[in-house]
Amino acid sequence: MEIVDSDHIKFAPDTLARLGEELIPNPDQGIIELVRNSYDADASTCAVDFSQADTKSIITIKDTGDGMDLDAIRNGWFVLGHSAKADDTNKRTRKGRLPVGDKGLGRLAALRMGRSAILETRPKSQPGVLYRVTFDWSRFRGQRLVEDVDFKIEEGSTDKKPGTDITLVGVRARFRRRELERLARNLLLLTDPFGSPTGFKAILKAPGFKELERKVKRAYFGDAEYRLEARLTSDGLSSAHLLDWRNRITHRASHGDISNNGDLPYRAVAADLSLWVFLLSGETFSARKSSMTEVRDWLSVVGGVQLYYRRLRVPPYGDRGHDWLEMNLARAKSPEERPSTNNSIGKVVVEDPEHFLTQKTDRIGFIETEQFQELRRFAMDALEWMAKVRLREAEIRRERERLQAPKTVTRAVEKLDQIVEDMPPKYRAPLTQAIRKVEQAAKREAKVLRDDLQLYRSLATAGTTAAAFAHESAKPISRIGDLVSLIKKRALRLLGRQYEILEKPVNLLERSTTSLKGFAAIPIYLLKRDKRKAERVNVQEVIDNVLEVFEPILLDAKISASRQSVDSNSFIQGSVALVEAIITNFLTNSVQAFNREDSQPDKRKVMITTEVSGNFLLIDFSDNGPGITDIKLDDIWLPGRTTLAGGTGFGLTIVRDAVADLGGNVRAIARGQLGGAEFIVSLPLMGD
Repeated sequence: MEIVDSDHIKFAPDTLARLGEELIPNPDQGIIELVRNSYDADASTCAVDFSQADTKSIITIKDTGDGMDLDAIRNGWFVLGHSAKADDTNKRTRKGRLPVGDKGLGRLAALRMGRSAILETRPKSQPGVLYRVTFDWSRFRGQRLVEDVDFKIEEGSTDKKPGTDITLVGVRARFRRRELERLARNLLLLTDPFGSPTGFKAILKAPGFKELERKVKRAYFGDAEYRLEARLTSDGLSSAHLLDWRNRITHRASHGDISNNGDLPYRAVAADLSLWVFLLSGETFSARKSSMTEVRDWLSVVGGVQLYYRRLRVPPYGDRGHDWLEMNLARAKSPEERPSTNNSIGKVVVEDPEHFLTQKTDRIGFIETEQFQELRRFAMDALEWMAKVRLREAEIRRERERLQAPKTVTRAVEKLDQIVEDMPPKYRAPLTQAIRKVEQAAKREAKVLRDDLQLYRSLATAGTTAAAFAHESAKPISRIGDLVSLIKKRALRLLGRQYEILEKPVNLLERSTTSLKGFAAIPIYLLKRDKRKAERVNVQEVIDNVLEVFEPILLDAKISASRQSVDSNSFIQGSVALVEAIITNFLTNSVQAFNREDSQPDKRKVMITTEVSGNFLLIDFSDNGPGITDIKLDDIWLPGRTTLAGGTGFGLTIVRDAVADLGGNVRAIARGQLGGAEFIVSLPLMGD
């Protein structure tokens, strides 16, 4: 073979669109790319200005960096897919910064945001010199190749200081208030709101920025209840310590305490993790200078764990909806002593001088290599260690308080007796008698609480056991459903019209499988731990959710459930779990009542009605079953009392206690408006 010619790969102008408009998913990300370039150019400030045109179709980005000379423009800006910054991964800038750009594609995506772009740069190495390049993207229309279009580099004089100005003209993306707020947040978080010295500041000249900047820069770190500091060395060894609100170290951890992989080191780059956790409660902030509302508003902007790479933030880590360390998931599974993205602010700082981590082409996050996954694992392990320490401390505190309570009561009584001894004789007898009555009442209350505790521990054991078996039964139930579908499909193919002899039992199997799935889902649904926290509860929403979960069971029992509401949104102070306990036990009672021999309505009905009466929410639950018979109305609330076959006698006891815990009351009607049992629950509404 002989070489007859040579050629090189050519690019059509459409390639610019692929690398431009389609590379950056959000318009604000293109702006951020140009700001990041300013950081690499050793700028101290970079201003993004939207004020030049009312239509916001002109955007300027001005920095105070070192600018670019002719060689940097020709061999830097005009070369796509490669960055001179990546040639020497450990080379620092004049100010000692490690460059963050590594592909040279981000600037193209940003420049393509407008119909044209103007670059004006004043190199520090050539005082008084100005270079200008105008990128008119319309010139590529009708051209065959990208290299067929050339851009003129103009040279002139200037009295301005070194720096680079980029003007985007005819910006196609519309920056409404929402987009501007997102851009403002990204610019403010770009250089770290934690007070770390970066020597760089991004400024946005647009409506609302100053207000948002004040909110971010106010910083409420001193109001945190506790703080985690963790470190990962270049050798892959971790350590951590926990500090209280007084900034005192309360716990320390070595690598073996943190890592879930024994003594093996993490295969990741060196990193530092800091997390501030806030207890957003009135009690906590009663002694603080800041208000809970101020801190909550601040966290709504900066909350979550951000990732800083070479001093600049990398999205989307820490963005709303991007919980990359799964804090909210861990809290949902076990909420006690675990922070969420709503009540904490944190950062993971990585220098990576050896360039082990690689950002994606669109600059939205890192390619999830082993090094990145190990970095993430380190951060999650450190959070898990913190949660375990906090939980252990809470358990110790509860046990100490439990053991201390009787002694505290004894000392209080002794002190009262001493006070009575010092009183005039005529007051001693009645006071002593009153104190003894209080003691006896307290002992009776303690006994009732101990009995209730034993009862609910037994119920909790039954509930968790049922949930465990329900979880394990999910797979075999799904397999049964798959097999029924397979049998149906093959029988139809093989038997044709004769399939009708199997149709009824197969359909029954399908319905039974659906019912079993519904039965299995209920205990798992009800035992979700995050439902037990005190909060503002939308009762209507809870009722709808319970009815949805019960739907397969109600269909299987041929029960028609309806809900009527006078007021769509009624809120109470309490927990989702307590409201669910009320509705679930009423529904369970109805299902069991309809299975009694004396229950034979043509159409089984359950109706739940809610309405507001004064400052109370009334929940009316009724059915058309056999009603309450063979038991006194007052006795239905007693534990263990039931007339239903298969009933436990605990359902209405739980209802009574749940309603009492919510500050309400409940009454029963043996035969109500539908002919069966009726229950009316009254709960105090939450104030505005």
